[in-house]
Amino acid sequence: MNHEALGWNHRVRYQTVQGFLACGLIAALYVVFPALLRSQSGPANVQIIVERVERVSSNEADFRLRVVNGSSSPVFIEAHPFDTTILEDLWLQKWSAEKGWYTVFPCPDNAPAGVFELKPKDAIGQELVLTNPIQALCKERNIAIEGRFRFLVNYFMSEKGARTNEKNYFSSGQPPPRTVVSEPFEIPPTKN
Repeated sequence: MNHEALGWNHRVRYQTVQGFLACGLIAALYVVFPALLRSQSGPANVQIIVERVERVSSNEADFRLRVVNGSSSPVFIEAHPFDTTILEDLWLQKWSAEKGWYTVFPCPDNAPAGVFELKPKDAIGQELVLTNPIQALCKERNIAIEGRFRFLVNYFMSEKGARTNEKNYFSSGQPPPRTVVSEPFEIPPTKN
């Protein structure tokens, strides 16, 4: 066998090995990557359903919503320390062309101290009132109660994760909770 034939033979073997390695890597990514995505995003069927948006006046709007756990495992949401049916990790956000989605309420100055367990196939209702000026230590206390809004809820896959977040609430480097947002909704301007 001459040297050209040997060189060709080594190239074919090398390309075959590369092909097998590439196929193995693709197969591994096909199996592992979706599992990583699932572990980051949590149950796909935790959702926020906005049931009512009512403008009471130019300075007040009332909301009723439900957080629904349609998954097969419990999720944990930070709640009020004395009444765990009041979710503290529930945020009202407003759309602005300059800022994008930004939180208008609440503006926490204390870490949550309670945890609510939302069992599989269960829901928790919340009724909220937004008034101007906002009764909290917010940078922006007077907002226009009109335009596009949405609700956001942070949740955890374990009670331990929620409790750890409480302890390290204001520290950087805290792993982010899982998040679910409602469909955006409109609050029309008041008629003068």
